[in-house]
Amino acid sequence: MASVLVMEDDVEQASLIKDALSQNGHLVKTAYNGNEAWIMLQNIPVDVLITDIYVSRTPETQGVIGGIGLIGKIRNVTSQDTIFDAMSKMKIIAITGGRKLPRGQDPLELAEHFGADYSFRKPVRLENLRSKIDEFME
Repeated sequence: MASVLVMEDDVEQASLIKDALSQNGHLVKTAYNGNEAWIMLQNIPVDVLITDIYVSRTPETQGVIGGIGLIGKIRNVTSQDTIFDAMSKMKIIAITGGRKLPRGQDPLELAEHFGADYSFRKPVRLENLRSKIDEFME
């Protein structure tokens, strides 16, 4: 059993992932943007973070970090930080159904460059997601 945080701004998609992983015995929490996920990660130990790359941009979400920003924050935690042990052991899965970035970069390649351990393009087959988490927990 793994403790999992799902950062997904699409409430329906977040619920689907949470339900599928919970049925496999994983303890799953959800966050709907990178800022919310970052606060949770500082207070709740997590084995696996599943993060969407893009967060919908609206006036209400101005200043909210997306998946790349969240991955960067996690992987830049230093050994002097009290959360270093938990953050350094955490596995990160990036997901997106999104487009190329402005400079033509693939967002999943960029996520892996910043420290994601694995990535999936949406729609994600839930069985593949469960298998990857099981592999991480071996």
